Amino acid sequence: MSTSATIVVHVKKQDVGKIRKCDIMKINLRTREMAYNLWKPFGMKDEEIEYILSNIDKLPNKVAMLDTIKRIKLPEYIEIYHHWDGNPDKLGCELKNKYNSYELALNLCLAGSFSTLLDGSVPYYSIGRKWGNEGPYKNDSLPDVLLNYQYLFDNGCWYYRESGNKNFNKL
Repeated sequence: MSTSATIVVHVKKQDVGKIRKCDIMKINLRTREMAYNLWKPFGMKDEEIEYILSNIDKLPNKVAMLDTIKRIKLPEYIEIYHHWDGNPDKLGCELKNKYNSYELALNLCLAGSFSTLLDGSVPYYSIGRKWGNEGPYKNDSLPDVLLNYQYLFDNGCWYYRESGNKNFNKL
């Protein structure tokens, strides 16, 4: 079962209304080497890993991403979905360590939703839909927390809250 979360960036007032597009070179896309390092410790053979990468856990396609990612007029809050390992000791640590500035956090959300950011970013593909139809979502106010966790980048810091909790904790 997944521990899903949303990632939200409070856009700076001076940026609201500006047009921006994700720079995919800054979102740590999963590579073949990362995938091998992820699966090798489980004793998997190279051909088994190749099967997984070709059929189940496909690597991100940079060309398709470049064609799919759109320029976005920035709202007050921009939000994306994150499917796996959304708890603070996993996703929270990844956000705090790799997306620790306003520009990096905003760029991440401009890419759209992710299956995971851990061990290299993998865009989210839901059943029956292709990637690119999954966010980012634009909001005029802070959205409610509807999944297990919600992460918020605001004023240079990451915060999180659990479902059913209105208060944020600093990461």
